[in-house]
Amino acid sequence: MNWSKRFGVFLVVMSFVFYGLIPVLPFLPLAPSTKIAAVPILALLGELVFWPGGILLGREVVGRYKAYLNPCNWFLKS
Repeated sequence: MNWSKRFGVFLVVMSFVFYGLIPVLPFLPLAPSTKIAAVPILALLGELVFWPGGILLGREVVGRYKAYLNPCNWFLKS
């Protein structure tokens, strides 16, 4: 795997980290205004990091990822 594919995987994983922090925010000892401001910032960072990672990984990987996360495909027999 070359450096661009590795960096693409890193970016996609980081986008999941940003999105994963959103449900954790209510349990952190922060001011409510900080929590409210952090949610759209984390969502925006997740999107801004995911799409360049998807571009680096290529159309095939993103297509496979989208098919895997489509709820219509979850219970189909392979």
